[in-house]
Amino acid sequence: MNKPLDPEISEHLEERRSRQRFEKRFALYIDEQGTQRVATAENISTGGLYLHTHAVLNEGAMLTLQIPRSKDEMIIISARVVHSNPGHGAGLSFQYLTEDQSELLEAV
Repeated sequence: MNKPLDPEISEHLEERRSRQRFEKRFALYIDEQGTQRVATAENISTGGLYLHTHAVLNEGAMLTLQIPRSKDEMIIISARVVHSNPGHGAGLSFQYLTEDQSELLEAV
């Protein structure tokens, strides 16, 4: 028998899917407590992205993302790991995203 979703979870899923997603794939840098890595991002929206990485990222971990905009310019964004698939990737939720950052992301 299927158990109904908790109203908070249901609301979160609706919010997550209400944002337009962009099927883009690009390299970016992630920093978790001073450890920097290169990863690949895809399925990006103004709410977050999916990150392909072999690194183990714990749910709830805060990351700093550096997304190349041009050869000399990076978009710096804070993100939280909302779900993790160790050795494969993680779903991230952007934190404290400004309107300017949101516009820059749409142009990546």
